[in-house]
Amino acid sequence: MNTTKKEPTINNDGKQLDLSWQMFANIPNVIKYHFQEGNLAWCYVLYLGIAHITGIQGIFRLRDCSAETLIFAYLLWPITGYGVTVGAHRLWAHRTYEAHFIVRLYLMITNSMGYQRSIYDWAINHRLHHAYAETSKLV
Repeated sequence: MNTTKKEPTINNDGKQLDLSWQMFANIPNVIKYHFQEGNLAWCYVLYLGIAHITGIQGIFRLRDCSAETLIFAYLLWPITGYGVTVGAHRLWAHRTYEAHFIVRLYLMITNSMGYQRSIYDWAINHRLHHAYAETSKLV
C-alpha cells in the first residue's frame, strides 16, 4: 500500500478545480493539507481574512452610503481591475508588451488602488505560480 502523501484533488481522476459543490466541500481538506505541509502564507491568510470580514460587514452598511459613493465604487472596480490585469499581470509579470512611462504610471497607480501588494511582489509571486503550477510546490 502506498503511504506517501498526495495533494488533495477535487475529482478522483485528478482534474483541475472547477466550481462544483464537490470543490467547495473539499476546501477544508485542502486547507488541512497545506497546514500540515507548513506552506500557508500566513500574512496573506490574515490579510484575506480581514478583507473578507470587512467586505461582509460592508454589505450590511450599503444603505448608509450615498448614491455618489456607490457610483464611485462601481466605477473604481473596473479601473483597479484594469491596473491589476493589464499592469501587474500582463505588463510586469508576463512582460507581454512595453508601455510609455505615462501608461506605466497610470497602471502603477490603478494597481495600487486595487490593493494587491506591490507590482514587483505581485509579478514575482505570479511568475513563481507559473513555474510551479501543477506541482506539489504550487505557490
